[in-house]
Formats: sequence, C-alpha cells, structure tokens
Amino acid sequence: MSYSSFPSSELKAILWDNDGVLVNTEHLFYQVNRDFFLEYGIELTQQHFFNWFLKDSCGAWHLLELPSEKIDVLRTERNRRYHQYLKRAEGLEFQDIRRILE
Repeated sequence: MSYSSFPSSELKAILWDNDGVLVNTEHLFYQVNRDFFLEYGIELTQQHFFNWFLKDSCGAWHLLELPSEKIDVLRTERNRRYHQYLKRAEGLEFQDIRRILE
C-alpha cells in the first residue's frame, strides 16, 4: 500500500529513527569508529564518542588534522566498514518493534 492510498481517516506519518528508537546500533557505530580511529593513533573512549558524536555531532575527524577531501575519503571507508558490521549483526531491533510498527 502506498502512502497516497491511505484513507484520509488513517494516521499519516513519517517515523524517523534516531538510534535507539527502532533498533539499537549505537554500540556498533562506536565500535567501528573506535577501531577506525585507533588505526590513526587516536583512542576513542566512550566519553569521547558521547561528546563528539552524540552530543556535539562533530565526530572525531578534527583530530586527524587532514584536508576535507581526505576526510571525505576516510568517512566513506568508515561507513563501508560500518555497513559490514550491520550486515553481520543480529538482534538489533527492540522487542515487539515489529508488532508496534504493524
């Protein structure tokens, strides 16, 4: 059923999933970033991750002191690795989320 085929009496909404709403992948995103930055001699603690990625939304890229073009290449590689983590992960969805979405 497409969005346009909903009767006008039904709820029409877009559900935006910030991590922790439908699935819990934050620990995987931390892990891939921790491993990635360690290759560059940067130890990304959980507190760093919280401050830079979750609170300030700036990441840790500023610590590398590289041109933005190089950062873009590295970010793409980090995202590729994260995708691999997600493909291998199991049990990320919260209990009963399928029933709730239905």
